Amino acid sequence: VLLYSFVLLNTAVLAAAVWVYALTSSQIVLAQAADSFLDVGANLVIAYAARVARRPADRDHLYGHQRAEPIGALIVAVITCVVAIQVFASAILSLVAQSYPEADVAIAAILGAKGGLKLILIVVILFVTSFRPKENIALYALFVDTRNDIVACIASLGGFALTKAGYGWGDAMFAIMLSIYVFYNGLDLGNDNLIYIMGGAPSDVVMDELRDIVGNVAGVTSVWRIRAQFTGQDLQVDVSIVVPSDILAREAHDVSVKVQRALEADDRVAVA
Repeated sequence: VLLYSFVLLNTAVLAAAVWVYALTSSQIVLAQAADSFLDVGANLVIAYAARVARRPADRDHLYGHQRAEPIGALIVAVITCVVAIQVFASAILSLVAQSYPEADVAIAAILGAKGGLKLILIVVILFVTSFRPKENIALYALFVDTRNDIVACIASLGGFALTKAGYGWGDAMFAIMLSIYVFYNGLDLGNDNLIYIMGGAPSDVVMDELRDIVGNVAGVTSVWRIRAQFTGQDLQVDVSIVVPSDILAREAHDVSVKVQRALEADDRVAVA
């Protein structure tokens, strides 16, 4: 519900930004319209990915569908970078042609309204995630995007102020700075999610914690080998243990079952 609410709100902002751009030809407003278009697409992608990720394991996906969320976040990251490049190019052309907008009050109105709306949305995300947005891939992607929007609106108001003061180039210059900032955050978001898609290993700290969980199970003499990889945001763990040589095969099996249950009791582990 939250994700689809974002879609409706961003669609309304997109329509308002397009209308203001048609009136003013402001590069900053064009950047905001492009960003809102991205937001609508990103929200739809994330909403669909989150729904797929909740599907249980099946015959074709034995470890579940958790990778759908980071794939959705990666798509958002790619779109973000593409839009940033387009805005950058448009602003450069505006500077070269010395095509500067008038400081229309509608520009400040759309920027202020969008900034205020995004501030409310980021508070909602923080509240829903108990101020730990990184623990949910889908909501973290929206958190990053919304945070970018707030910074963008503040920067854009700076460009408007310069234009209002008679420095017409301020509109395009702030659009350029905004596009660079958004491009960087797009790269950062993509890089954060590659580890989940590529089956990367968790940190050494997490591996040591998993090793301790196994080592504390009754009947485990030592941990011979432990490996883990991300399947989405959750972990798949493979462990080989050493048990006393004088126990029966059935008893060794019981120990291995205890190890599996101990690992899967950890919220970070999907399957062991």
